[in-house]
Amino acid sequence: MMLRTNMVVLWLQVRFPLMALAILMFAIGVGELLYLAGWRHAALTAWALSMLPIAFSLYRMRHRSRLWYGALELLISLTAFYFVLLGIIEVAKPMTMELVVGRMLIFFVAIYFMVRALDNIRQGLGSPLAGRWDSFFGIGEKSGAAV
Repeated sequence: MMLRTNMVVLWLQVRFPLMALAILMFAIGVGELLYLAGWRHAALTAWALSMLPIAFSLYRMRHRSRLWYGALELLISLTAFYFVLLGIIEVAKPMTMELVVGRMLIFFVAIYFMVRALDNIRQGLGSPLAGRWDSFFGIGEKSGAAV
């Protein structure tokens, strides 16, 4: 029984990313066919469900390597922040309250993901580097208040 369980685990470790990619491509293709057939809500559902393999793969990556997951998360949040700023600079739209609030929301979401990314990077570091990381950010130092 134990050998069978180990074989299943090994099979999932090797093939899971490829299976996730195949499921993603299939779901996107099904969504495209549904969209072309005029079933827009069904297509949106298929496309939304196609994001699950990506989420599963990223979740797996987060548990296997917090350092790389944090670096990817930081890169994605910086990229999102860059494109929001690019849209502000290049698109001359009148500033409405909805536009300002929408952009502020994206800024705060990007900053939130940057903080999460830094935390994941910290958790992925080994002990000697984690101490340097903590001292760089002033974490764990007593500053007169109870920590």
